[in-house]
Amino acid sequence: MRGKLFPVLIAGLLAPGLAAAACDGRDLAATWSEAFAAGIEAEADATPNGEGRFWEVERDGATSVLFGTIHLADEEVATPPPALLDRVESARELLVEVTLDEEKRMMRSILLNPSRVIDPEGRLLSDALNEGEFTEITALLKDYGIGVEIAERMAPWYLVITLSNPACLIEDMATGGTILDRRIEALAKQSEVPVGGLESFEDVFDLFSTLSYEAQIEMLRASLPTFALAEDYLETTRQLYLSGEIAAIQAFAGAVLEQDIGADRAAEMEEALFSRLLDTRNLRWIETLEPKLAEGDRVVAVGALHLGGETGLLRLLEDRGVTVRRLPE
Repeated sequence: MRGKLFPVLIAGLLAPGLAAAACDGRDLAATWSEAFAAGIEAEADATPNGEGRFWEVERDGATSVLFGTIHLADEEVATPPPALLDRVESARELLVEVTLDEEKRMMRSILLNPSRVIDPEGRLLSDALNEGEFTEITALLKDYGIGVEIAERMAPWYLVITLSNPACLIEDMATGGTILDRRIEALAKQSEVPVGGLESFEDVFDLFSTLSYEAQIEMLRASLPTFALAEDYLETTRQLYLSGEIAAIQAFAGAVLEQDIGADRAAEMEEALFSRLLDTRNLRWIETLEPKLAEGDRVVAVGALHLGGETGLLRLLEDRGVTVRRLPE
């Protein structure tokens, strides 16, 4: 989800040397002030198709379903609901963000070509940050098995994505946890249902690697206040997801960012990072999805924040004459 959508692509690369304990974050919703909670609720209420994870889409009698996932492996969130399982087993095709085979290809590619996550110009992180910022970031990276010498040369966008997710989450996947998306994919394969991906890993990497180095550094600096509370943000996101309050996740992420770095910088961060993770990909995916959904009998399982909102997949489909309906789970 915002900042939690991407790490499934890179988790396997960060496994060696991890020493973090299991995730033990707090649900911060219990600590929200009345005004803070009201702001999140108002924004979520104004979001088209902002509540719910399971949707049916229909045009000219052809129906398919979209299911919003969260890229976590604990049993409470990673167990697909029975209604979804029934649709997967009878589907013509399952479509996911990035297939398991594509993820494996990415891992091989980076191992053979580490420059994908290293700054291509050879710039040093310590030259771009002040001493306090550099010390804080390199201290955090120890839990991810990333030493100072490697951190110095890594692309700042990669560090932002890495540190936005607690090391415990990556450790969970590295020690055998299977995220919800992969469980759905495995079920399709067991049922001999073809599985297709909506993008390649190069598509995702290019969203960020094309940012200027200065913009990447600003993203890293602006994100710094949130890294220490990553486990709490993850647990809050998890609880909102379980209750189907998907738009509230996005509203919460934006409110925290604005609180930490101010409205102007938060708006810049939204444009540089979040719009790339969500809006840009949705507009690209819809070109693949529309003709397939027109045939019907597809299941689309992607991160839940891709569904709702003015530029979400559901609204983009509505704009193309598709009827959407929320389904019970």
